[in-house]
Order: sequence, then structure tokens, then C-alpha cells
Amino acid sequence: MHRFVAKIVLFAALLASPAALAKDLTIHGFVTSVNSPTSFEIDDYKITRDKTVTIDFEKAQNDTSPTTLKPEDIRIGTELEIKGEYDEASGELSAKFIKLFSFDTLTIKRTALLEKLPSLIKDDSGWTGLIYADGQRITVSRATSVSLKPNLAERGNAARDKDKSSDGPNFTPDSLNLDTFVYYEGERQPDGSIQARKVEFQHVEVANGEARMWRRFAPRVTEPDYASFQPGVLKMHWATFKIVPDHHAQDYISKLGNSLIPAHQKDLPEGDPLKIPFQVLSC
Repeated sequence: MHRFVAKIVLFAALLASPAALAKDLTIHGFVTSVNSPTSFEIDDYKITRDKTVTIDFEKAQNDTSPTTLKPEDIRIGTELEIKGEYDEASGELSAKFIKLFSFDTLTIKRTALLEKLPSLIKDDSGWTGLIYADGQRITVSRATSVSLKPNLAERGNAARDKDKSSDGPNFTPDSLNLDTFVYYEGERQPDGSIQARKVEFQHVEVANGEARMWRRFAPRVTEPDYASFQPGVLKMHWATFKIVPDHHAQDYISKLGNSLIPAHQKDLPEGDPLKIPFQVLSC
């Protein structure tokens, strides 16, 4: 009897031990917080890495990324695959294998629309300031190459004006608006920001072919007859939808949808080719 009780106590002790609570787990995600080179987080998982655990990665033949990766290179936004022992009680994942999924999170080359107008200042040594685009905070230093690339219309205007000294407009912060693309190259920093080596702006334009496509696919709307509760019709190039004949529903949906339209889009004058003809309906 005493031997049986002893086995039960031993079994309970094993269940309560850290080893019993740990289980093998593999996760794949983006680093959301960095505490130290051996401690970081991916969402709700607290990752710990023994100093003997190396970081593996695959390198494409045409990849110019670094051939080695130091633990200090782990940044907020770095994409990793982690295999290890997960302690459910503490939420801690002890890494036994770490693989870098993409160097794109360390060396950045991307194009995105500006989220807000940049804060840039120039002195005799170059530009300094911040750019926000694609959810990223991009730092411009005096070593950063900053330029404005003319779009097709601007190149055409320069050719008509026979301006041989320039391919297009010179860059100044005042020449930018929220319908501007920014191409940026740089390295991600420990705080998640990007230190830019090169920044190139280009104004958005609507090509003739794109304008024709928009006109071709523009939806046709027949308003509902609210008095007789007859649904309206929204006819698109590939489908037809019925519009709910309820004034309250339409007003609510329209107000909600219009609140999501960027302010700079609302401020564009009618007839501007960059103005998107938003129309929010409940179907």
C-alpha cells in the first residue's frame, strides 16, 4: 500500500515538474520585441536562446545579403522560424533551432505610398529627417541619397520645355504630396526603424490605359425606390447586385464608409485624375 502511494506521489511530482510542462513546438512569425540578443518575443511567445544556438538561413544565388548573421542582427520585424521546448505555464519558448526566413527584414528595398508628408531638413551636408510609409519609420541622415524621380508626364513636360539641364522637377519637401511613392533602401535598426541609404520619390500618375480601364469598369447605379421599398441595382462589368431599399441602412453605411476615406482624397478637386470616385452602398 505504501509503495502504491509513493508511486502516485512520484507521478504527481513529475506532472508538476518544468520538464513535464514543456512540449516541442515550432512557430513562424515576425519579431515584435527585442529584449537582448538572447531574449526576444514573437507575438505572445517569449523566446530565449542559449548562446550555443546558432541562427540558420538559406541564401539565394543572386542574394547580396550578408553571409553571416549575428544575434545582434535580430530586429523588430525580422521573420524567424523557431523550434524548441515551450513552457505553457510561463509562456516561454526555449529555442533549440532558429532559422532566418528572409533577409528582407534586415536589408530593405521597397516601394510604398507616403503615409504623411515627410519631415526633412537640408543643410550643406545633406538631408536629415523622417519618412513614414508602408507602416515603417524611415530615418534620413546626411549620408542618405535623396532625389525626386520624374514620372512620365513630368518627363514629357521637360522635353516640351526643352529643359536640357534637368530630366524633371528638382526635389524639395514642398514638391511632395500624399499621392507620392517613395522607394527606399536601408538597414533595419534594433528599434525597428530603417536607416535609409537611398530614398527616391515619384509622384503618382494615371496612365492613359489605366484611365480607360477605370472608365470601362465604372459601376452603374440605379437608386432604390424607398417609398415602395423596391431595391436598386448596382451593375458592374462582371456582376449585378441589389441595393437595400432602406434609407437608414444606406445613410449608416455611407457615413461609415466615408469616414474611412483619406482626407487628402476628399480634398482633391473634382476632375483630378487621382481622385477615386468612392461610393458606399449597402447591397
